[in-house]
Amino acid sequence: MATSILLDGLVFGEGPRWREGRFEYGGDGARHWIRGTTPGDGTTALLATRTPYDPPFDFRGRFVKVAIKVEDVSRLGGMEFRLSSDGMRSDYFSFAVPLFADTPYNLLQAGEWQTVSFSFGSAHVLGSPDRARINAIGWVLRDNADPSGARPLVAYWGGLTAVDEAPHGVVSLTFDDGYDEHHQIAAPALARHSFRGTAYVMPDQ
Repeated sequence: MATSILLDGLVFGEGPRWREGRFEYGGDGARHWIRGTTPGDGTTALLATRTPYDPPFDFRGRFVKVAIKVEDVSRLGGMEFRLSSDGMRSDYFSFAVPLFADTPYNLLQAGEWQTVSFSFGSAHVLGSPDRARINAIGWVLRDNADPSGARPLVAYWGGLTAVDEAPHGVVSLTFDDGYDEHHQIAAPALARHSFRGTAYVMPDQ
């Protein structure tokens, strides 16, 4: 069962740690979204819940799924989502969107909506947040600094959903780079046991 959290009741982050970006609501026919535009100079922009959700959301036994889009991935210096049980004051889980130097292999590609899932096992934890009483959410954006400030990051957030975890664990078999033995040795061994694997192939080699 999935619970969608509406993108309302959100306000710019405040305080000496944050510099406000520009956030606005909109939609493209397929979904509603919030568009965030950073200052362009490498400082951090935060959008966070204005008033704590009441009742709070219970994320026990659930993982987080978000829909996001970035206009120019080369401008993306960092993006994370935060779930807090104290109104985003000091206790929260932080989920960072993974970024790699090899930009063609990033999940996020310019101008394309992507769904990204996060488990609580991968979260960075600040303070002592209560997963059973999440009452605030936040979206953090940072651009790659442009000395002129003329090239901000423009990103879209199309919603956050709490999704039930699978009742049983899952084992994933992955193979990197596309070596010959993956096809000659690993694939036949997997086939004998009706197992599936995922090959991460380096196409330029």
